[in-house]
Amino acid sequence: MASQQIDRNKLRAAIRHLGSEYVFYMLDEAIDLLPEAELLKLTKPYIDPSRLEPDGTADAGLLAAVKAFEKASLAGEYYEDFNVNSTNCTEKSTGTAAWNADCRRLLDRCVASAICLVHAPPSRSSVLPRLAFLAALGGRKTPWWHNQMKNRRGCTW
Repeated sequence: MASQQIDRNKLRAAIRHLGSEYVFYMLDEAIDLLPEAELLKLTKPYIDPSRLEPDGTADAGLLAAVKAFEKASLAGEYYEDFNVNSTNCTEKSTGTAAWNADCRRLLDRCVASAICLVHAPPSRSSVLPRLAFLAALGGRKTPWWHNQMKNRRGCTW
């Protein structure tokens, strides 16, 4: 894409042709990209903002998020009854789409965390995990997804 601008009408038309699962993923990613004020403006017509107020629990980190996702998955929190028939046999339930979106978000965070670990200055990370991760990548110093994830999630080093 030569220009970094997007024609909003073309985007709307393209979104209408996406499957609902991909629209779900797009909205899920938009949550992380939008500033608080814009997020409130976007959600207010559809969801009561009082239901979305923080409950005081802080983000406990990646490992805690992965364990919470595992617990929710095994407890059936993503399960949703879905009658399959000949016309909807290729569709997914919203529970499945939500599980996929949460899993993708956690995998992105894991990759971003690994990138930060591998490329952080030695004083800020242990040398052994860095070497183990590099060995797992087949010795490549810069994996193909490095710049994409580093720019997307941002490392603090």
